[in-house]
Amino acid sequence: MTFQNVVLALQQYWAARGCLIAQPYDIEKGAATFNPTTFLRSLGPEPFHAAFIEPCRRPTDGRYGENPNRMQHYFQFQVIMKPNPDDFQELYLGSLKALGINIAEHDIRFVHDDWESPTLGAWGLGWEVWLDGMEITQFTYFQQVGGYDLKPVMGEITYGLERICTYLQKVDSVYDIQYNDTFTYGDIYHQNEVQFSKHNFELSDASLHFELFNRFEKECLSLCEAGVPAPAFDYCMKASHAFNLLDARGAISVNERQGYILRVRTLAKTVADTWLQNRLDLHHPLLKRAAAPAAANSPVTAKPSAGKPFDPSQKVPLLVELGVEEMPARVFEPLLKDLPALVQKHLGGSLLEPEDIRIFATPRRITISIGSLRQGQPDRDLVLKGPPARIAKNDKGEWTKAALAFAGKCQIAPDALQIKAADDGGEYLFAAVHEIGLPAAEILAESLPRLFGEIPWYKTMRWGEGDKTPFVRPIRWLVALLGESVIPMEFGGCAATNQSRGHRFLNPSPLAVKSERRDYLDTLRKAHVLVDQDERQNAIFDLCVKSAKEAGLTWKEDSDLLKQVTFLVEFPVPVIGHFREDLLAIPEEVLISEMREHQKYFALTGADGKLANAFIAIANMVCEDYHLVRSGNEKVIHARFADAEFFLKEDKQTSLTDRQARLDKITFLAALGSEGTLGAKVRRMETLVEILGRHINAGTAEVNTAREIAALCKCDLTTNMVGEFPELQGIMGRYYALAEGLDAKVADGLRDHYLPRHAGDSLPAATEAALAGLADRFDSLISMFGKGKIPTGSADPFALRRACGAALSLIISRNFSLDLREFLIEAIDTVYRPILAPQDLEGLLEKLLEFFLARAKHLFQEEKRPGLPGGYAWDTFDAVSQGARGWHDLTDLTRRLEALHRFRSQEDFSRVAETFKRVSNILSEEVAGPVNTAILREPAEQALWSALQKAASESKPHLDNHRFAEALSHIVTLREPVNGLFEAVMINDPDPEIRSNRQRLLREVKHQVLQIGDFSAFQLG
Repeated sequence: MTFQNVVLALQQYWAARGCLIAQPYDIEKGAATFNPTTFLRSLGPEPFHAAFIEPCRRPTDGRYGENPNRMQHYFQFQVIMKPNPDDFQELYLGSLKALGINIAEHDIRFVHDDWESPTLGAWGLGWEVWLDGMEITQFTYFQQVGGYDLKPVMGEITYGLERICTYLQKVDSVYDIQYNDTFTYGDIYHQNEVQFSKHNFELSDASLHFELFNRFEKECLSLCEAGVPAPAFDYCMKASHAFNLLDARGAISVNERQGYILRVRTLAKTVADTWLQNRLDLHHPLLKRAAAPAAANSPVTAKPSAGKPFDPSQKVPLLVELGVEEMPARVFEPLLKDLPALVQKHLGGSLLEPEDIRIFATPRRITISIGSLRQGQPDRDLVLKGPPARIAKNDKGEWTKAALAFAGKCQIAPDALQIKAADDGGEYLFAAVHEIGLPAAEILAESLPRLFGEIPWYKTMRWGEGDKTPFVRPIRWLVALLGESVIPMEFGGCAATNQSRGHRFLNPSPLAVKSERRDYLDTLRKAHVLVDQDERQNAIFDLCVKSAKEAGLTWKEDSDLLKQVTFLVEFPVPVIGHFREDLLAIPEEVLISEMREHQKYFALTGADGKLANAFIAIANMVCEDYHLVRSGNEKVIHARFADAEFFLKEDKQTSLTDRQARLDKITFLAALGSEGTLGAKVRRMETLVEILGRHINAGTAEVNTAREIAALCKCDLTTNMVGEFPELQGIMGRYYALAEGLDAKVADGLRDHYLPRHAGDSLPAATEAALAGLADRFDSLISMFGKGKIPTGSADPFALRRACGAALSLIISRNFSLDLREFLIEAIDTVYRPILAPQDLEGLLEKLLEFFLARAKHLFQEEKRPGLPGGYAWDTFDAVSQGARGWHDLTDLTRRLEALHRFRSQEDFSRVAETFKRVSNILSEEVAGPVNTAILREPAEQALWSALQKAASESKPHLDNHRFAEALSHIVTLREPVNGLFEAVMINDPDPEIRSNRQRLLREVKHQVLQIGDFSAFQLG
C-alpha cells in the first residue's frame, strides 16, 4: 500500500464512521493539534467529528536526512471525535485492519503517554500505540485546551503515516517508502529535509525571527480584541513556529525558553477566549446539526440479582473486577499498596468479616478477591447511649426535643427510653435496640463505588460526556460477584455483571467468571491473561533467563524494569532481537538507556560479560510466526541507535571546555538573578572546593583536580545526548572527557560527583569527586535556603532533603574531619554574602544547621548501608548530638554514636544511664567555680573526687584520639562512686557552702560524661 493509498484508506474508513474529511491547514505547525479543526473545535459544547492529513514541522527534529525515522518535516493523519465514543479504541483497531495490518501477526500495545502541549495550554491522557515496538500513533483523551476543561471530552488519534508505511512496505527508511507507484518518499522530500535542516540549525536569521515573533504576537492579540479568533489563531501558529526556529537555532536560553512558551500559551488562551465567546454569540449552531456516530459494539449488560434471602452465618467468596483501558505502569506500585487499606476502611467495620483478601492488577483490570465474606450482617441487640438525662425532660416531666430526636434516631417509642448511670458517673438516656442486619450485597453496592472513587491516582481523567467519576483511564466493564450473585451496583458508567474480558486480541469476547479465586484465575489464564502480578513477574523472569540461555547469552537482570514490564503485558512472550555489532562502539550506558527507557527491552551480555548486540522484548501477543514482531523491534532500535550516533557525532564537535560558556544561558535558580545560571553555580562550586579543601586538610593536587571537575561537571547538560537522555548526565560527561584526553580522575569525577543519587546508591571512589559533589550539594542548599526555597511538610520540589542526605553521606563515608558550622560560616561570608540580600542572610546559618541536624538524625536511624553507619536509636543520636563535643564534626559524631550504641547493648547500661541521668536532674542550675577539695571531708566525696581525677586522666588520650569506646570504659567507672555519694550524703545540704561544693563535684562528673554524650536524653524503662 503506497503512502497516498494509506491516506485514502484512512479517509474512507473514518468518513464511513461519521467523520468530516477536513483539509490540511496551510501554516507551519509542530503538530496536527495546532490545526484549527482540532484546537478550536475542541472548545465548547458543540460535537464535532473530523479526520484530516496534516503536514507538520518540528525544526529541532531535523537530522539532515540521515536518520531513517526522524525528520523536521513529516505528516500526521488526525482523527478527532467529540464526544469520544465508548468503543473509541475498537474503532482505532478497526482502522489498522483497514490498512491491511493483521492484528494476529503483530504485537500491538497501548503504552501510557501523558500528553501535553505547553504552548497551547493543552493536556490529555492516553497512550502511544506501538506496533512491534514502534510508536505509530498517539491516542489521547484531551482534558484541557487553551486552559479550558473540555466538556464533552474530545478523543484524538494521530497516526504517524511514515512509520506505518515503513511497516506496510517492509522498508527500513522513510525515504524508501513508495509515495505512489512512480515516486518514493525520498524522491520528493529527502532534499527538502537536508536543506531545511541546514536552514533550521545553521542559516536561519535569529534576529529576523525574534522580530517576527514580536510582530505575530502583537497581531494575534489585536485580532482577538477585534473579535475574529480564526485569523488570530493563524498568528498564534506563526508565533509558535518562529519560536521553534529560534529554539532549534540555539538562540533562546533555557530561562528565556520558558518565557516564550508562556507568551505563546497566552496567545492560545486569548484565542480560546475569543472563540468561545464567538460561538456563544452564534448560539452554538452545531448542537442542532451534528450527531455522534453509533458505537460498533453494544456494551454487555446483565440483570443483577438482588433481594434474595441470605443467611448471615454463611460465608461466600467476593470477586470485584474493574475493567479499565490500559493503565500506566507507574500506577500499580502505589495501587497495590493503597488498595488493601481502602478495602479495610470500607469493609473492615461492616460486620461482614472479610478474610483472605488479595489484590490483583493487570494493565486492563483491577481485581479485589476476598476468600470469604458473610452473606449479610448478623442481627444485633445494642444499648445506645444518648444525651445527658438533665436535658431529657422538661420541668413538667415531658420528653424534650433532644430525647425525642434520640428515640427517633433509634427507631423506638419515647417510652422505651431509659435513664441510667454511665461509666463516667453521670446519668444519660439509653435505648435498647434490636438492629436487623443488612444483606452484604446492599452494603457492597454502596461501599465498593466509594472505595474505587477514593483510590489516590497521580492523575485522573474524564471521557465521553465527562459526567462520570474521574478515573485513571476510562472504565469499560465491571464484574461484582458475591458467591454466585451479581451485586446490583454501578461505577464509572458501567453496571455490574458476571462478564469479564480476556486478552484484548487473543480472547476479546466477554466471558463469564465465577467468584471463587482459583476458578477466576484459571478462567482468565485460559483467556491469555495472567491476572496475578506475582505469577506474571515470575513468568517474565523465567522466560528471560531461559531465552537468553538458549541464545548462548546471559540476561542482564534489571529488577526495576522487570516490575515495570510486568504491568505492560497480560500474557508475556519473549522475543529476542539483534542489532548491528558495530553499534557496540556506542557507550554501553547509551545503548542500555535507549533499550531500557524508550523500548523497555532487557539487555543481554555475552560470555565475556560485555554487552551483546541482542535484547529481549517482552511481547503481549501469541503469534504463529514472530518474524514480524522481531524485525519490527529491530527496526525500532536501529533507528534509535541512529539518533545516538548522530548525537555523538554532533556533541564531539564541541569540547567540554568550550561548552562552559553555554552554562551561562541555563538557569539554575532564577531568584538569584545574574548569579542564578549554571555557569555561576559551577564558579561558586570551584570556590567551595577550595574552602572545603582547607577545612579537611586535603592535598593541593586533590583540590586542583576537584576544582577542574567542578568547572566541567555540568557541561554535558548542554549536549544533545543528555538533552535526549537526562539520566545519562555525568555518564556522558565522563565519556566525552576521556575522548578528549582529559585526566581519568577528572573524567571519573564528572560521573561520580553525582553520587549518591539516592539512598542506597554507591558512593564516589575518589576524594576529588567527593569534594566536587559536596560543593555541588552545598551550593544548592545555601542558595535555595538563602532564597527561601526551604522544604515544608512533604513538599520538596528542589530535592533538598536528598541533597542534604548526600552531603552527609559524602562527609561520613570519606571520614572528612569537617566542622560543618565553621565551614558554613566561611562559605556564606566568602561566597554568598555578595550575592544575597541582607534579608536573605538573616538566620541563614541557623536554618541550614537545623536542617542538617534533622537530616543527620534521619540518616543515622536508617538501616546501615555499605560505607555508611545506621540503625541507631533516635535517643542515642540525641544523647551524642547534645554532648559537650556537639555534632558539627560528623566524623567525630559517628564515632561517639558507635561507641554509645555498643555500650547500650551491655548489661549494666541501664544502671549507668540511670545514675548519670540523676546527676543531670539534680544539676538543673549549675553552680560556678572550681571544686573546693579542702571541704571534701566525707569519705564518699573524697572517693568520687579521686575517681574523677583518674577517669579524666585515663580517658583524655582516648578522647584526643577519637577512641570513644575506650574513653567511655573509663568514664563509666564513675557510676559506683557517684551512687556512693548519693547514699552517703545529702547533696542539697543545709550548709550553702557544702551544698554548692557537692553540686560542683557532680558538675565535674556531668562534664566528663558529656564528652561522650548527654545521658539525660536516653529514654529508659
